Amino acid sequence: MTETAPGGPGDARPDPRPIRAGRIAAWLVWIVGTAFVVFKFFNQSSYAILSFGVARTFELSLEQVGWLGSVYTLAYAVVTFFCGSLFDRYGGRRVLAVGVAFIIAGATIFSTAQTWPALLAGQALMGVGGSFGFPGLAYLVRENFGALRFGIVFGVAQTVAAFSGAMLQQLAGLLIHTHSWREFLLMQAAVGVPILLAVVFLVRPTEASARLREARGTTGLAASVVRSVRGALKSRIVLEAALVSGVTFAAISGLGIVWGMRLLEARGFEPTAANSISAMIWMGIGGGAPAVALLAKAIKSHMRASLAFSLGALISVVAIAGWDQGGMTQYMVLFFLYGFFGGGASMSGYTMAAEAADSAVVGSAFSVITFAGFAISGLMLPIPGYLLDRGVVAGIEAAIWVYPAALALMIVPMVALRRGADAR
Repeated sequence: MTETAPGGPGDARPDPRPIRAGRIAAWLVWIVGTAFVVFKFFNQSSYAILSFGVARTFELSLEQVGWLGSVYTLAYAVVTFFCGSLFDRYGGRRVLAVGVAFIIAGATIFSTAQTWPALLAGQALMGVGGSFGFPGLAYLVRENFGALRFGIVFGVAQTVAAFSGAMLQQLAGLLIHTHSWREFLLMQAAVGVPILLAVVFLVRPTEASARLREARGTTGLAASVVRSVRGALKSRIVLEAALVSGVTFAAISGLGIVWGMRLLEARGFEPTAANSISAMIWMGIGGGAPAVALLAKAIKSHMRASLAFSLGALISVVAIAGWDQGGMTQYMVLFFLYGFFGGGASMSGYTMAAEAADSAVVGSAFSVITFAGFAISGLMLPIPGYLLDRGVVAGIEAAIWVYPAALALMIVPMVALRRGADAR
């Protein structure tokens, strides 16, 4: 766009105002998308400390505690597999608004639940709403900042979200002493209302994405979803990224959501101290997300950077599982490193998808990455509780070795696969 200068009709110069306005609008959308991820992060991670009160109220076994957490992740995984194509079809505002509304509804139902099925329903609804978080933020960043700047901008968003989530988890540890778990969840539902309003009034599509959606015509929703997901699955890079990102995310979320606190409690830490240590996983993710992008840029390979961070996560969780003599400071460092390396590896999958996937199906590519993480996490989350309740292992310290084993089983074949590809 140009404007005519006062000197005459031929004296035209670029008008900086639309560019400046566009940048402000892009960063406002970034803030809203990041706020939604912080909100869903807090909602998701607070189950770690709320599960103690829920278990006492409903007299739940450890296996039931694991399954209740798993319902969230499985609902998240199933919906997230398709929600990316919804972003491709309907844009960020409408889909994110639905996601926030589901979390508000789920938190309200869970907080007022009197039966086991009501608990499951509340968790499932919160999982459905949370499923729009990562794909939605990734979609908004890709839409407003492009593929070339995606890695750094998305990494910074993850840093803000993870640090905020860790601080909010600390707040949860304090509030749970003065409020019941039911009151706490009602407060979460109330916080969702202004976020919902921000999504409705501040998120707007770019001209390019609006034209792209118009060009798709009036194809039916089911056909559009299938076509979009199929297009994303055709990319070998997206599939490889989904495997690495999925396993690493499942491993860190297993400790971050439930079993890290249970392990620390078994080693003599009070619940508040265990919560503070466990929250360091989310702090680590905040540092690892941009760090892996910088390493990938330096070595010119996102996959190699991701595998290097996966190895760091494996070493960290082996230390957590195998070392039972550490104090609070040592465990905080180990949990931070676990989140740093595991979070960096899991977040790098989004950058790989952003660069590999076509613009028309990029939302579905992000959904494939997120689906892998939450599907694997949902399947693995109940395993330690199952092993404990069935007497397969003697204690939580033995059950935790499920997560180092999963990382090792992913890293070894992926390294061999990459070496084989490089040799060809």
